[in-house]
Amino acid sequence: MTLLEYSKTENDAIIYQINNMYKVIIKNTKSGVLYKPVINEQTYMNHDIDVTLILRRVERQFSSIIKHKLIQKYEKYSFSKIIDEIKCLIIEVLKKNNYLIVDDSFVVFIIFKLLGLEKLLPYLLDEYITEIYIDRPNTRIYIDHIKFGRCTTTTIVDKATLEKLKNILELENNLSLDTSTPSIKGDLRTDYFHVRVTIDNYPITVDGLAVDIRKYRKKPFTITELVHLGTISPLLASFLIFLMKRKINILIIGRPGSGKTTLANAIDMLTPSHWRKIYIEDVIESIDQRTMGKHQLRLKVESYIGKEKTRYKKSTEIIKLLHRNPDWIFLGEILTKDHSEALFHALVSGIMGIETYHAATPLDAILRWNIFHKIPFYAMRNLGLIVLMGRIERKNTRYIRVLEVVEPYLTNSKEKIPVGFNTIFKYDMSYDHIFCVTDNLFHKSINIKRLHKTQNVRKIDFISEIAYYTKTIVQLVKKKDFSYSSLQHLIGDYNAFL
Repeated sequence: MTLLEYSKTENDAIIYQINNMYKVIIKNTKSGVLYKPVINEQTYMNHDIDVTLILRRVERQFSSIIKHKLIQKYEKYSFSKIIDEIKCLIIEVLKKNNYLIVDDSFVVFIIFKLLGLEKLLPYLLDEYITEIYIDRPNTRIYIDHIKFGRCTTTTIVDKATLEKLKNILELENNLSLDTSTPSIKGDLRTDYFHVRVTIDNYPITVDGLAVDIRKYRKKPFTITELVHLGTISPLLASFLIFLMKRKINILIIGRPGSGKTTLANAIDMLTPSHWRKIYIEDVIESIDQRTMGKHQLRLKVESYIGKEKTRYKKSTEIIKLLHRNPDWIFLGEILTKDHSEALFHALVSGIMGIETYHAATPLDAILRWNIFHKIPFYAMRNLGLIVLMGRIERKNTRYIRVLEVVEPYLTNSKEKIPVGFNTIFKYDMSYDHIFCVTDNLFHKSINIKRLHKTQNVRKIDFISEIAYYTKTIVQLVKKKDFSYSSLQHLIGDYNAFL
């Protein structure tokens, strides 16, 4: 990732800092890339103070307080609230003992030490890590890093740590991991990180608890930042904004970890402020946009994992959208047959928005829906636009790219697969760039032709608006201004001009 600032040592090891709290050392070994987090004790307190001694004293003083004051409140408090409570107690004790707090990092470390999660802390805080894997107790963590790809680490996590993570996930998401429900999935959100955690256990695992932690960036990627990173081109970004503003449905597909939700959030942040937006997710991956002045109704439904009967089904809530009058919907991942049926029910009813789906190609997406979820081909004409995301790897460095953008359409009904794809953008690996395949997008795009008929979108207006967005995005990228507010302000200026 080009925004990562790091230095190199004489033996070519790479070093960077995590919030003044950890120093990360990354180096190539015979078995691959090794990631080693080292705690920066000197940044926490005065050099005259023994950090280990302080930890011991604080742990002793807090053990009884935490048991009596906080454990009873787990059912009422969120994980984030529990952390805030512990933080207040820690600061109070430190002040009473005349300990000078040089950096808030010390308090954060004590919090996670008391919770028994200190071994996971550097990986949870490092924004350049996208996924954390633990296949069984007493083995090394391994990770996916934005800049350095798959890395082995020096950290071994024991069963006790995994059990504590499991307990917190169960309490936070009202779940229970047992032999009848051997898999659970939920999210943990704090002021320091936001993650989705999936835990598997016996009888489906052979070697005990297994954990997969998907990390979400604390500061979400914006469209301009994705352009800067090469994920998307300025022209394609402008085209997506144009279609979103006209309420054309956008389906983002790709393999796991290909950046689908990242792009979905970047687009969703740019919706007009007066729109009523409704979100239906089992794990919260959307962005809270209250500070952006947006109208959001966010609904959390129960996870599909391990539950045959649920009180709050995603499919049921999608169908209820017909009575909630949304301008735009954000559905997150479409996973099950129920989800798919409800999605197409909404699309046929004219409710458009943005959603993600696991598929390697647009054709695979269509076939998966038709064969496994029994969605008829004729219903797929309402999908609008399909954006295919993918991971490109070069020299152990991973890049997220938009690989293709197509518009599905119905062909001769006598054909075995009566759905075709109008390709309008295509990724070229030799140039590492996604190109528009036509020089006449207004006449080539099926969606633009439809907008011309239904919303009287004229060619001159289309060209003018796309040119304005493209120019604006390019200028902001050159300035390295990736803020949401800058792009939204300029888009708003164009709308006001119209």
